[in-house]
Amino acid sequence: MSNGIQKSNGLVQLGFGEVEQKVDNQKLFGLDDLQQDLFNFCKAFLKANSTTIKYFKFYDLTPSFLLFGSPNTGKTTLCYLLFDKLRKEVTQEINFYTVNVGRILDPALGQSSRNLEQIFQETKAICKNESTVFFGFR
Repeated sequence: MSNGIQKSNGLVQLGFGEVEQKVDNQKLFGLDDLQQDLFNFCKAFLKANSTTIKYFKFYDLTPSFLLFGSPNTGKTTLCYLLFDKLRKEVTQEINFYTVNVGRILDPALGQSSRNLEQIFQETKAICKNESTVFFGFR
């Protein structure tokens, strides 16, 4: 279980030290190119000038990527490694949030979808106030 800061029904903010512990001695074999490409993608947006940022806002764009695949293939580890590298090499003005899916699910009719909606609303508010957010499900 995470020691992170619980934000709502399932949304948890992980501290830098907590992510650093998760990536200690971690290596994703065969994904070096993907990891570097995603790092460069994120770095480009973190270093974007004010004109580029205005374009994003004008078109209501949020630079993002979605990883999908079978369990235990390294998606979350990749996010931890990217976050750690970006925090160390680019900026410390980023945060990592994760969603504990087990806390979203509820047997009451419609409550699970309300919990998920609450997480998206909360995440949207966080993104308005913070420059970069890494977001993962567990």
